[in-house]
Amino acid sequence: MTGVDKTPREAFLRYMDGSLVGLTRPDLTVVNDLRSIADAWMAQGQYFSAGYALYRAIEFAWGDIDAISTCYFAAVDAFADGAESIAKLSRLGCLWMWRVVFNQNYLGLEASNLGVARRALDTELAQVLLELGEAAEDANTRAAYLVRGFHLVTDLGGAWTPEFPDFEIHGTGIGWSPGSLRLTIQSAFHNFVSMSDYAAAARVADSCPDSFISPGLRGWRAAIRGSLNPDQAVERYREAATEFASDVHVEALQPFQSWSSINVDLWAMYFEARALVAEMARIPDRAGDLVREARDVLGPTRSGWNSAQVRSFRMILYVLDELFSGLDPDSAAIEARRAISSESMYVWDESHELAIAFFDSVAEAFGEIRRNPALAWTSGRVQSAMAALGRIPLIGGAIAGTVAPAMGGSANALLNRLDNTWITRSLESIRDEQQLQRVLLRLFEALAPLYAQIRHGDHEYGKDIVVLRRTGSGVVLEMYQVKIGKITLAAWRKIVPQLEEMFNVDIPSLQLPEEPNLRVGVLIFNGHFNEEAERAADGWLRVQRQYRERTFRIMHKNIMVDWILRNGLMSALREALGEFGIPLID
Repeated sequence: MTGVDKTPREAFLRYMDGSLVGLTRPDLTVVNDLRSIADAWMAQGQYFSAGYALYRAIEFAWGDIDAISTCYFAAVDAFADGAESIAKLSRLGCLWMWRVVFNQNYLGLEASNLGVARRALDTELAQVLLELGEAAEDANTRAAYLVRGFHLVTDLGGAWTPEFPDFEIHGTGIGWSPGSLRLTIQSAFHNFVSMSDYAAAARVADSCPDSFISPGLRGWRAAIRGSLNPDQAVERYREAATEFASDVHVEALQPFQSWSSINVDLWAMYFEARALVAEMARIPDRAGDLVREARDVLGPTRSGWNSAQVRSFRMILYVLDELFSGLDPDSAAIEARRAISSESMYVWDESHELAIAFFDSVAEAFGEIRRNPALAWTSGRVQSAMAALGRIPLIGGAIAGTVAPAMGGSANALLNRLDNTWITRSLESIRDEQQLQRVLLRLFEALAPLYAQIRHGDHEYGKDIVVLRRTGSGVVLEMYQVKIGKITLAAWRKIVPQLEEMFNVDIPSLQLPEEPNLRVGVLIFNGHFNEEAERAADGWLRVQRQYRERTFRIMHKNIMVDWILRNGLMSALREALGEFGIPLID
């Protein structure tokens, strides 16, 4: 530790004065110094201060994954030890910082596992806040802990002081002033709301009715009442939407009031959409129209304010709308699952898991109809999809029941038009190689790759299209050679050098966000091999696999159609054909 005659606090303060801002990262000397300071604090039982020193050490370890990992897990351990404290403010500070460390997830840990840990911490945080509020004798202090939020200040020497501002806290944060650290902490009510623990939030609301003076607080109180009382959901959600929409900025706020644009920009529209969906249980004959209205009210994802719950709801509405329209609900379900799963890599929410189960059920039900129509009404997959929808708290069993007729109607519509030969005939009709390349690129892009580009030209080196995507086995670079129609022996002999050149000349890494650990060459074409070319291609592929350890795939027109169906790309194909003026052949 720098300066053997200094206390850990004195030694640490030099890392908070901004004098080390220009240091090159990683700086392991600083990292080791901060770890030594943390060790000294741990020996004194100052777990929060030790954890915070380790948390700051991550900044100076940046660029050295081993050093980051060491500091990260040591910080978690320190805050976990401090969370065992019987002193509530110290325990609260450690729980809060523990949550901050998990939320930043420097090491890319599994989001769903972290989500479980975050919820457990949120539960503990809310419980401590509830206990502090219920034990407070002063009404202002009680309201701050339970409803408005507050600042928790520590001198990093073991002293903790709560500060109660005369406004409502929105969000969280960490602030530093010379000699002290300030944590901005949301109230028990806001913590319960963020966890969707509406029963506990209602308990707080009932205990402090006079504290709900801002539009945002009144809006959430109404929303909670609607969630807990389905018979009143339409009215309560509309009341919530009205309250949130009234939260506009004014120059002269009343004491204990504050303003946040999230209420107008997100929650007002969300709860108006929730009210429309709740109305489906009352007027099931208008269920399809209400879903469409809810989609219009909620609108597309916008920059700025957002919520995992709102994003899940938006995707659920998208799939429900496709069910009522009778187009391609399985395609929509696969697309929605892909979007939610991609998001879940970074932010996990319980609504994700339930939404994904519903999307999977819809995709499986309609996929089965496409594969084996005879089993469609006996396997129970359609009924399973409705059950999965009913388990989502954002929807519920009563509303799910109104969707069942639409589910059956979509299934019947699919059965009536089910030959899928439009896909084969439309692809076969393409006679321009570059047109096929453009259509394929749109299909690849619909799968949200890390990178996808047409590289056809004089310097393509066998790669008409390149796609980089992440799979369960790592990052795969797929290199496509695109051809039109039947592959004859003469055509095959011209194709072979192009396929070999795929591997002989590497693609520059400039545009690749990640380095692939597997390269795959793919010949994709909207025809078949003739018999002579088939034998020649089979022998060539065997040699490449056994002696050159190169991975190639062949995607003729039938494999291409199966790939489109399995990945729910029917809608994407229709859009791509329309975009490039290629007729859809029914």
